[in-house]
Amino acid sequence: MKRQWKKTAGLTMALVFAVAGAVVMTSGFAAGKSAKGEDSTKKNQNKKNAGHTLPTCSSRRSDMVCIPAGNFTMGSHQGDRDEEPPHKVWVDEFLIDKHEVTFGEYERCVKAGRCSKPRYSILNTASDDEKKAEKKKEDTKKEKDKKGKGKGKDKKKGVAGAQGLKAKKVKVSVNPEFPVVGVDWSDAVNYCASLGKRLPTEAEWEKAARGTNALRYPWGNSPPNCEKANIEACGKGLRLPGKHEAGASPYGVLDMTGNVWEWVQDWYDSGFYKKPDAAKNPYGPGQIKDPITKRYRYRYKVLRGGSYTGKPSPLWVTYRFRLLPNSRSNDIGFRCAMSTSGKSPVPSEEMKLPKKKQTAKKKQPKDKASKDKASSEKTSSE
Repeated sequence: MKRQWKKTAGLTMALVFAVAGAVVMTSGFAAGKSAKGEDSTKKNQNKKNAGHTLPTCSSRRSDMVCIPAGNFTMGSHQGDRDEEPPHKVWVDEFLIDKHEVTFGEYERCVKAGRCSKPRYSILNTASDDEKKAEKKKEDTKKEKDKKGKGKGKDKKKGVAGAQGLKAKKVKVSVNPEFPVVGVDWSDAVNYCASLGKRLPTEAEWEKAARGTNALRYPWGNSPPNCEKANIEACGKGLRLPGKHEAGASPYGVLDMTGNVWEWVQDWYDSGFYKKPDAAKNPYGPGQIKDPITKRYRYRYKVLRGGSYTGKPSPLWVTYRFRLLPNSRSNDIGFRCAMSTSGKSPVPSEEMKLPKKKQTAKKKQPKDKASKDKASSEKTSSE
């Protein structure tokens, strides 16, 4: 009996140890699998942000992306001469808008009386379905005109004849969620200032676009395509911002290539990269008068990023485009930035356009009687 009990007890203990061992092995396998999964996730994250330190900023805003302080390579040997030489630049921590400013956002500033209305030529930002419906409506109207309907109308009000075409109003459809265009540099400055922000400097914009790995494009070094950027080859015109996540910069800033050109704060100087003061928080040349010509030395403001028109064609992040500050176009917009330290790299006196010279106007006679009197006096004197 005792032997039977010992045998049964031994078998029971063996079974207990076997079960415990299986549990340990199973939990160990699960832990190993979990650890392996975590490692895989980390590897994917590291691959996406290869060689790039993720932002660790003191300030955060949901509508903006934080760019940490540190060095990055500005410029390139692969572009135009004004992009040379590539050089190390230190930029303090700052925030930059995740996407370009939209029509809806800008309109609020216009209604508040702080911004002027954007000016652009015929621009249709309706959805594809809305465009199809509008086209169908126009085709139906053309068919009715062909059948003789609408005869006897005044030519100025009708659709036939040159006078009718000139008088015909064109309906402009603007989607408030699309990037605002038709704004000049001072419009962009005023909008950003209304929110306590400013335009980014060239250096800030380029760092936000390429990160610390000297990338040629925000996503890497491969050429642009329609998955990564809205460019001329896509043939879609102006599009909603933030739709090309595959083309995000290492920091997660969207549409840094394509869609619309973006005003930045700096005046354009082709040789600025060669100057010694271009190494820490660089800001372009000050707007000073030439002592000999008495004219302002720098006339152009810088734009970055390319647009949906693809003109000019270079779309790499180091490309420096330039235009007069009062220029407006259907493919020019902007985004804002702000310093987190409270100290801006942009001097306060550089936040406004230089004052224009006021030319004295000749006084004109106020009414017809005065005009006739002046004319008679001139005749009698002759």
